[in-house]
Amino acid sequence: MSEFTYELPAENDFYKTLIEYISHNKQPKIVELLKKSTMSFKETSKFTEQIWNTYWCSIIFSLPISELPNVNHEVHSVVKKFCSDLLPPNCGFLIKEINFVPQIAPVEKQPELEVVFEEQKNKIKTEIEQARFSIWVAVAWFTLDEIYDLLVQKQKEGLDVRIIVSKDEINKGKYDKYKNLLSIWGYPKFGTYNDNLMHNKFCVIDLRKVIHGSYNWSKKAEYNRETIEIVEDRKVAEGFAEQFKKLYLDIKKE
Repeated sequence: MSEFTYELPAENDFYKTLIEYISHNKQPKIVELLKKSTMSFKETSKFTEQIWNTYWCSIIFSLPISELPNVNHEVHSVVKKFCSDLLPPNCGFLIKEINFVPQIAPVEKQPELEVVFEEQKNKIKTEIEQARFSIWVAVAWFTLDEIYDLLVQKQKEGLDVRIIVSKDEINKGKYDKYKNLLSIWGYPKFGTYNDNLMHNKFCVIDLRKVIHGSYNWSKKAEYNRETIEIVEDRKVAEGFAEQFKKLYLDIKKE
């Protein structure tokens, strides 16, 4: 019967012992380097031909890309020696090589979503109140003084506030009232019969959060069956911000 277990040590236990061992042998720079890494074993099915019935294995250290330039030949040699010293002699494996590789970037955070079916106006006001840097609004019909006044206040606090609405009679009264207080533009009707509308209903906050849905920021919408969705995600927000820029450039072409 074979005297080997053919089981490698638990990676976490081996890694902790390795750090302690290298520290005891007065290699502080290597210790600090390894503390920034994660470690894993990789078994092979190839015999070593050095000790009867033993197999090769390798050890992989994953490091931040910025730390890889600190890995030189000396680091490789020292770490391989210490790993070989610590590998249990009855495990049935010898270390063929150690490798330092870049860490894989973590999976991106999933967008945070919230759908609101009632009290949409109050939810919009709450999100605007929490804004810190910028508020870009593109809403077909915007006639709610409460939200307009809140945007005026946020602009006074130093935020970048910009508004695009459809250029029609519904918006004209509020447009005339607030055009000297806010950066607000009317998006003209367009198309073959000049009756197509800028029908968007979205708001980009701090380039990280988006409010969008069926709900116009109007008194009439408060009595309809409407929804808004709040999405907190940088990529989504940047997509809506690009659309806002396109709308703005369309207006400037007029």
